Amino acid sequence: MPETAPDTPTTRAEDQPLRHGYTARALARLANYAATQYRYPTPVPWEERRDAAWSAIAEHLYTATEPPAYWDLIRAGWNTITTHTRKHRSTHGQTPHGSAPQFHRYWMLAATPTGSPEERVVERLALDQIWAALTPRNQELIRALYDHGDYTAAAESLGLPVSSFYSLISRARRAFTALWLEGETPTRAWGN
Repeated sequence: MPETAPDTPTTRAEDQPLRHGYTARALARLANYAATQYRYPTPVPWEERRDAAWSAIAEHLYTATEPPAYWDLIRAGWNTITTHTRKHRSTHGQTPHGSAPQFHRYWMLAATPTGSPEERVVERLALDQIWAALTPRNQELIRALYDHGDYTAAAESLGLPVSSFYSLISRARRAFTALWLEGETPTRAWGN
């Protein structure tokens, strides 16, 4: 003999009429439709759009003196999503025409920590120490490349063929890097 279902009311709570013949289930469907079919780009997540639309639809339903058409309820949801989107964008420094540069400038200055000269001082001291530890030949190669900014010109200034300069500057860089990273494990970016 099949089991019988426990006694359940004939209608669920979401199917009980609320106002003007609409049910909670109908409001949820209208809110889902409004959130899904909202036709303008919005950064607001779907769940927030649905919740905002549901609130607006319920408010419109309960303030209406006559039964509203379902499109009026959906339109109330869309209008609230539009308002919610504008507030969201304003809070995040966006305008209808793009980002608000003054907003970003303010928050970048207000939110970032004050700069410290420590990194520049440490790097300058390290550079002086490394430079003194390099061989005169490596110093000459690095200096030529720095002065000329071009491998060919640097090689010509030292009277070397370009192929030799490539090889020598590569060794000079490895020597510099080894001193710069002394005591540390270099990452792949450093040529491992």
